[in-house]
Amino acid sequence: GLLAVELGVPVVPIHLRGAYAILPKGSRVPRPGPVEVTIGAPLRFPPGMDYVQAAQQLEREIRRLSALSGY
Repeated sequence: GLLAVELGVPVVPIHLRGAYAILPKGSRVPRPGPVEVTIGAPLRFPPGMDYVQAAQQLEREIRRLSALSGY
C-alpha cells in the first residue's frame, strides 16, 4: 500500500494458482506442473490514501481473482 500510494503508480493485481505445488515451502528446485495466471485491471490509489486501506483493497482484488480462477 505504501509504495502504491507514495509513488502514484498503478498496481496490477495478479493471482497464481498452482505455484505452491511446483515450488513448495523449503524446496529449492521447482517441479513441473500447471500454473494458472489471472491478471486483474491496474489499480490506482489517490495521494494521501491510508496505506493500510490501499493494501486491503489490493488484497480484496487478489482474492476476487482467486475466485475467478480454478482448475
